[in-house]
Amino acid sequence: MERIARATTRDVPAEATPYLRHVTIAWSVFFVCNGTVAFLTATKTSFQTWAFYNGFLAYVLIGAMFAPSFLIRIRVMKKLRK
Repeated sequence: MERIARATTRDVPAEATPYLRHVTIAWSVFFVCNGTVAFLTATKTSFQTWAFYNGFLAYVLIGAMFAPSFLIRIRVMKKLRK
C-alpha cells in the first residue's frame, strides 16, 4: 500500500509509514484468508459453491475491504499533511 500511496500521492508524509504498514498487513492477511477459502472451495466443495465464492463473493469482499481502506487513507493523509 505504501507504493500505491506514493505512486498516487506526491507528498506522502513520513508519519504515514506506520499507518501504511498496518494497511499492508491487513491486506496481506485478507488475501491469505481469501486464497485459503478459494483453495478449499476448489478442492472440498461443489462446483456451485466454488463458483459462488470465486465468481461473486470474493469480489464483494475485496470491494468491502478496498472502499473503506481507500476512504480512510484519504482522511489519514489529509490529517497528516496539516
